[in-house]
Amino acid sequence: MERFYNTFKSNFFNVTSFSSVEMMDELTMKYINWYNYVRPHSYNDYLTPMEARYR
Repeated sequence: MERFYNTFKSNFFNVTSFSSVEMMDELTMKYINWYNYVRPHSYNDYLTPMEARYR
């Protein structure tokens, strides 16, 4: 979980500006979806977290 928060803050939250709370919520959900379903992780032999979970 700590690794996720570090990645989240450095790659998304600290470099994105939000015009509203609703926009922040929407973009955060999109980032989480991308992180879990699209982004390969070296720790998982370059599988996404969901691919590694159901492997």
